[in-house]
Amino acid sequence: MTVTVHFPLSNRTIQRKFTDEGLSFCKITDDIKSELSSYLSKGNKMKIQDIAFILGYSEPSAYLHAVKK
Repeated sequence: MTVTVHFPLSNRTIQRKFTDEGLSFCKITDDIKSELSSYLSKGNKMKIQDIAFILGYSEPSAYLHAVKK
């Protein structure tokens, strides 16, 4: 399912609006993953492997690499 299904705008219009705001879909998803990662890792109650899986990373090492960025 794409984002545009939920909005009455074309793909190109959404892309233009993101550009006007200095954003990109990739940047938005990275920000959301970062916030969710911080929330899930607070208190060290979840394993790295579980957080990586929830966020959609193929391997815990890929998640750890993204965290370092």
